[in-house]
Amino acid sequence: MDRVADPADRIPADRIPAVPGGASVVHELVDRHATGTLARVPALRRLDRHDIAHDLTYAQLADETARFAGVLHRLGVLPGERLGTLLPPVPQLPVAVLGAFTSRVVVAPLSPALGPQPVRERLALSSAAVLITTPQLYACTVAPIRDRLPDLRAVLVVTATGAVPPDTLDLAALMDVASPTFDAPRADPDDPALLHVSDGPAGPTGILQAHEVVTAHLATARAALDLGPGDVVWCTVDPGTPSGTVHGLLAPLAAGATVLTARTDLDIRRCYRVLVDHRVTVWCTTPGTIRRLLRSRTTGPALPALRMVASVGEPLGADAARRASAVLGVPVVDTAALDTAALDTAALDTAG
Repeated sequence: MDRVADPADRIPADRIPAVPGGASVVHELVDRHATGTLARVPALRRLDRHDIAHDLTYAQLADETARFAGVLHRLGVLPGERLGTLLPPVPQLPVAVLGAFTSRVVVAPLSPALGPQPVRERLALSSAAVLITTPQLYACTVAPIRDRLPDLRAVLVVTATGAVPPDTLDLAALMDVASPTFDAPRADPDDPALLHVSDGPAGPTGILQAHEVVTAHLATARAALDLGPGDVVWCTVDPGTPSGTVHGLLAPLAAGATVLTARTDLDIRRCYRVLVDHRVTVWCTTPGTIRRLLRSRTTGPALPALRMVASVGEPLGADAARRASAVLGVPVVDTAALDTAALDTAALDTAG
């Protein structure tokens, strides 16, 4: 896919420009694209269970982001409070993340693969005031431990049926009555934006990132992935991990690319079909998926749009990268070392 060659769509990676109301992640990821040449370009492309594509342009994403910020405001969530996200890769996840950034609420991503106890530890460490999840994840993971989360005031659920568990709120109903405009509070570059919690030697440890970390994400998008407008990025990494957040959302949007999301029960044949049908230019995936591809006897089709594969998370290894490059016909790059180097982070004490 041809890129949109407009220098105004790219910003220097070593600074955040002065913008009205202060610099913020959401300005660099959404607002500047939504009011520029990329307004009608797909920001998010979701594949439903039949692999039919549904697009959300940058202009539409700006509206949805403002609506979610309004939902948080209506719930009384204040700047600096925390929103936990416990979701698979569904379109409501990036909308929630970006809407929280808009309202200066700190996002604490959680992996949907976690069980009740790890989720409780992470929500307690982050002092999450609100959680967004699905009815299934709520019933299995959150409901058993909710009475041990005194800071958690509200749970928003993403459901296609409108049926929500007791003591939860239907996100779609709240979004329907929210305004597509939001008077965002001033965001300074050093305001906190993201809180990732992972296991440490003495228990869960939080890593806090400020709004200005968007410069590192943009540098990652350029240096590691060579991203720009016109790219279609498909990330099959757990969205609750730092790698899934950066490669699957923040870096592509910072570069003005299109983010593709699909259900996670992928076999190798379907991976090839998605790569071909949706002209994916950059595929971010895990070493496990790449090794599964190498073990597969499936012969894939030509991938004319694919430019590179980025292996993220744990190290892949040079031999596996070489063999995967030969199979796919494009460079397979191990970016594990860049995942942390690209982030301007500050560690929090495990006590919060």
